[in-house]
Amino acid sequence: MHQPSPASMEMAESLPQTTNSESDSGYEKDVLLGGHKVHEKYDTHNHHGELQALVAKRFAVVVTGEGVDMPTLESALGTVDLGKLESMKDANPK
Repeated sequence: MHQPSPASMEMAESLPQTTNSESDSGYEKDVLLGGHKVHEKYDTHNHHGELQALVAKRFAVVVTGEGVDMPTLESALGTVDLGKLESMKDANPK
């Protein structure tokens, strides 16, 4: 996990709220997982997937995998306590 820069936060906030695209090689879409908006991207030919969640406009959580299906990646993201990150939104970095 890393903390996005203010510039990347501004850029993320300026992006369209919903992204959905599909092709012969895969798809990208925004979904709700565990009450959090997550950007899901999957390449069906290479079995490569990525989930990106921005929590509390402060923390970026990215889960990637090779040779896996999307439910496996979603399960991996489910092991991260996004609620705890949300509760840390006002904490000062040291």
